Amino acid sequence: MYTSNNGNFKEGIIWWDTEIDFSADVDIFFFIHDFDKRAENPYGFKTLEIDLNLKEEEIRKGYKPNLRNELNQADRQKFLIEYKEKLNQKELKEYVDNYNSFAQFKGLQKTSLELISQMNNDGKMIFSFVYKEDVLIAVHSHYVGLGRSRLYQSFSTNNKFNGKINGLANKYLTNKDILYFKNKKLNIYDFGGIGNTDGDNSRFEGIIKFKKQFGGNEKILWKGTTLNGERGKKVYEKYFK
Repeated sequence: MYTSNNGNFKEGIIWWDTEIDFSADVDIFFFIHDFDKRAENPYGFKTLEIDLNLKEEEIRKGYKPNLRNELNQADRQKFLIEYKEKLNQKELKEYVDNYNSFAQFKGLQKTSLELISQMNNDGKMIFSFVYKEDVLIAVHSHYVGLGRSRLYQSFSTNNKFNGKINGLANKYLTNKDILYFKNKKLNIYDFGGIGNTDGDNSRFEGIIKFKKQFGGNEKILWKGTTLNGERGKKVYEKYFK
C-alpha cells in the first residue's frame, strides 16, 4: 500500500494488487483501480483493455483505420522512444514538476512526489518518453502488477512543434507502449479509464476519443473510498460533507 499526505489528511492508495492496512497512519483509503468492490463506497468506471497475448498484427488490426494511417506517417518522423523502469531522484522531481505544470494548465488533479517516489522505488512504475530532434514531446507512466500494465499519467511538454506533430508523437508512443509490454510478456494493457459508469464524462471527451482509436475491449472496474475508523470519519466530516 502507498501513502500520500495532501496537506489536509493522509491518504492510502490501493491498487488491484495491494491490500488495505488499517494499522497504517492513514485517514482515508482511496481505491483507484480495483477488480472488485473492496471499498466501502465503491463506484464503477469503464476502461479499455488490449489483450497482449494476441499477435502484433492482430492488435494493430483492432486500431481504427485513421490511426493506422497516422502511425505510418509517424514512422517517417524519426521519433526517438526511451523507456525507464526506475527514475532517480532528479528525474522523479522533473517528472512531477512537468506533470503538475501540465495538470494545472488542463485543470487536472496534481500528483505528489511522495507517492510517485514510493511506487517508483517499489519497482511498480515504468516511464516512456518520446523525442524529436532531441526535444522531449511527451511522457507516459504506467503502473504494473499481476500481468497488467495500466496507463497512469500522460502529458505533453511545452515544445516547439505544432499540434499535429505532438498528436502523432503521443499516438506513436502509445503504440510503442502496447508493444513494449507485450514483449515484456504481460497479459493486459489497460488504458486507465474511459469515464465513470454514471455521471457526465464530457470533460474528458477528447481523451476518451484518443484511447478508443486503439480498439480493445471495454470493461467495468471499481474505484472508491474506505474510512480508517474514527480518524477517517472526522476527516470525512471536515472535508467531504
